[in-house]
Amino acid sequence: MAVNARRVPKSVTMGWLNGKAMDNINDINAFSILNLLRTERPHMRALISLGLDSVQAIEVLTGQAVAESFNQGSMFDGIFDASDRQEGGEVIMWLNDIEKDERYAKWPKNIEQISMPIYPGSFHSIRLNLWNIILAVDLSNRESLIWIFQHVSNIIERKFPFRWGIIPLVDTPEAAKAARIFYYVHKHYGAKEAMDYIRSLIAAQQEGDTIDFLVANAFFNNLGLNVKPLLKLELDPSVSHEYDIVVEGQEPHAIELLQNAKKWAERMDVKTQSGDLGHVFFNGRHYPLDATFLVSLQRDAGSQTAYFQNEVQIGKVSSSSGVDFSTYFYDLPSTPKRRNRYLFPDPETSPLQVKRLDALFRGAGFEYPYRDLLTPAETEPSTPLMVTVWIVGDLDAPEVMDMANGAISSLAAQKDFRLGFIHAPKILPMSDARITPRQSTLLQQLSGRFGSITPSQLLEKLEKSTPDGVNSLEYLNFCMSGQRLAREIGLRPGQMAIIVNGRIIGPLPSGTFGKDDFPSLIAYERDRRVVPIVAALKEAQFSTDSLDRVSYADLMSTAASVVAAVQVPDPTAEGLFNMPMRPRQRQYRHLDSKHSTLKRGKENTALFHFAFILDPVSEAAQKLGGVLKWLSTLDTVYLELYLISDQTREELPLKRFYRSLLRPNLIFNEAGDEVPAMIRFKNLPEEPIYTFAMDVPSSWLVRPRESEYDLDNIHLASLSGSERLHGIKALFDLDFLVIEGHARDTSTGSPPRGLQLQLLSHDMTPIADTLVVENLGYLQFKAKPGVFQLEIKKGRGEDIFVTESVGNAGWESPPVESDAGAEVTLTSFEGLTLYPRFKRLRGQDDEDVLRPPREGFFSSAVQKVVQAVTSWIRPPEDTPEEADINIFTVASGHLYERFASIMTLSVMKNTNSTVKFWFIENFLSPSFLVPLCGICKHGANIALGIPTSSGTRVRLPV
Repeated sequence: MAVNARRVPKSVTMGWLNGKAMDNINDINAFSILNLLRTERPHMRALISLGLDSVQAIEVLTGQAVAESFNQGSMFDGIFDASDRQEGGEVIMWLNDIEKDERYAKWPKNIEQISMPIYPGSFHSIRLNLWNIILAVDLSNRESLIWIFQHVSNIIERKFPFRWGIIPLVDTPEAAKAARIFYYVHKHYGAKEAMDYIRSLIAAQQEGDTIDFLVANAFFNNLGLNVKPLLKLELDPSVSHEYDIVVEGQEPHAIELLQNAKKWAERMDVKTQSGDLGHVFFNGRHYPLDATFLVSLQRDAGSQTAYFQNEVQIGKVSSSSGVDFSTYFYDLPSTPKRRNRYLFPDPETSPLQVKRLDALFRGAGFEYPYRDLLTPAETEPSTPLMVTVWIVGDLDAPEVMDMANGAISSLAAQKDFRLGFIHAPKILPMSDARITPRQSTLLQQLSGRFGSITPSQLLEKLEKSTPDGVNSLEYLNFCMSGQRLAREIGLRPGQMAIIVNGRIIGPLPSGTFGKDDFPSLIAYERDRRVVPIVAALKEAQFSTDSLDRVSYADLMSTAASVVAAVQVPDPTAEGLFNMPMRPRQRQYRHLDSKHSTLKRGKENTALFHFAFILDPVSEAAQKLGGVLKWLSTLDTVYLELYLISDQTREELPLKRFYRSLLRPNLIFNEAGDEVPAMIRFKNLPEEPIYTFAMDVPSSWLVRPRESEYDLDNIHLASLSGSERLHGIKALFDLDFLVIEGHARDTSTGSPPRGLQLQLLSHDMTPIADTLVVENLGYLQFKAKPGVFQLEIKKGRGEDIFVTESVGNAGWESPPVESDAGAEVTLTSFEGLTLYPRFKRLRGQDDEDVLRPPREGFFSSAVQKVVQAVTSWIRPPEDTPEEADINIFTVASGHLYERFASIMTLSVMKNTNSTVKFWFIENFLSPSFLVPLCGICKHGANIALGIPTSSGTRVRLPV
């Protein structure tokens, strides 16, 4: 125990289920355990259905290769070949060169210098182009030029070891003109004069979004008149040096340069967007050009430095290895030559979404394993099919069929994946209507025959063949299943997506995925998600030798989807708290288990493997004791308990004593009646003063209902003989469950602070209300199980917001316009967490619920007149009078409750004013609540309010 205690943090309690770390372990209870089991069971069943036993399934989920592949991603993810070699060179205008410029002449040239220690935050000064930064910008954009001058020129002058280059984006005529000017200046006058030209343009023009070409013309002419003689340059006589000819691009070389720049921008998937400064590629990894890029630059330079240090240390990289460091990352086997913003998971453009394939297809009404897949001819049996791709969308739409044709063409060339098609039309055809033959009907008629068709034959059929007569009912079912699957992956009518081994890529804009993008996608998914599965299966001693080609492909695609789905964080937690990905691991098995480990259950057959690390004399151990005892009685559970001990303790740490009421089954007496559940505390020390309370889930509002004793001040030594014999008894009631939530404003992404919400019963009677606070948009109601409606309470909030979704089904709940409506269902003892979404009404973008509306003098005057006339016509409403005196009392314990009783009666007898007393109900003992209600009846001018600790006030007016 002492040895294990040195390997884990002090006084820690940890738990795992099948390698998944359990959150909030100190708050674990039977309901949360059941929730974990319900979530885990389908994943395990899916892997077992593939032929694995339970031990092999868990080893696949927790395999070292799988954990490494999901552990915060690879350093090489998102790196593309951003060089201009494929465009013939000269497209990038380099502003400096570490290996050639004189300013870096004194720097050492050997890569081994990267292992030398330096100050934190600094960079190694090595005369190698290790760090290459390419700016893809619109050179006619004045703000982009300002960024280049302020940051790039300063970094170069201060001799930081970064090589900077510029590629112009030429999406507009002005951008093309500016690109021709800068290409000319850079080629004929050099990088330094190009930077001076930028500085001159910025200094001469103090405002405006686009550079003034009259100013550009003036400084261009200045180059020939003043700079050329000063530098004693000899310009190429075969090229025109007149501004008008240069800016119009009449020179053949200038035309070729701009064409190559366009090709590079298309290959790198970058465009000019309004309001953006441009794009950056740091050693092939893309970033938006903004104020945060320099922070990302420093972070990535540090990680790449660590990578090079490791490569040098193990001897893979050296000064004599002949490596071109300027293209080192571009030449890696894993680096794609084309960039597609949806290829690698990215929080902004393509967040990682994974669905279990078996659950996805069966839930949509398809059979699984899915058999309508286009498979390449088995010309190379040694090439296994590890990846399965589906094109999802309206297959009769030209943009979807363009993507499908690109995938088919890629399959014909690659021959290393399977391809399927899911038709999700915008509008369902009528079952009795005549269906016009189209491409989707052809694919539906090929159902069951895809195995006998080659990719080339399918392309030919789609181009030339006319479908046979259509069975309307079969085609309708084909369309309905496709629509259900599209909705399940988050597509709206008319949108399209790609499914790759369960990973959802989409919705995709038109033209974003072509024939050249699929090889990179297949290679990434295979290397990142499937190869680790193969390694984990081998480690688990699961043989695939007996599987045929199709069965092997089914195994890999399904297993990859299951493993990825369990590794990806819950979208609710990720959206609210930016939770990182935490791969499943069983590091606890490295602890010494010879003398300090308890094991229960059958490891070889159990579906759920629990493991806990705890100190046996800690409070957490007492709280978990009942749960562990209950788990040990389940046939599907294997339990490992690792005990640790803090040898530095000088006294027993137990200050609280816990008992759990968790029986594995019901108990009946001889008469057949159920024996009521009861908790007993025996042999407690008598001298301390105890507090008797319930340790319940945070969603429970519990208070004592019956007790003769002061549960906050129990002194066992003071009990009489008869009291000792019978013990102290208390009966607690579960009054309410808590409905909590986190609201967000979809217009801004921030919480709608101050927004008032109310919960309505089935007959639209308000039963609770609350206020959205700014901290995480938190809100809270108390209620009993049932079905309710959530709406914005009448008032200022109604003028600004409208409910988009009540958030009853998680972070991405359906809108109120859907079948779900605005219903909130409380059906679990775990309570309920809502994630409501609200959107602002038109014209309310700058309004705040907590601020009064902004009105002009005229509208304000009219409103006052209307209010005056209305109050004169309408009879006065009966509104309760507010009390003259409000007294708030926090009374806990019999002694303080007696003081509160004396104070209440004394105030009632000695004042003629209306008085309202406020008590916190959760703090009051049962023996005080009854006389408290009786005190209210002594005076008709008194009202008693009892607010609960959850914030809801219960008033008892007299």
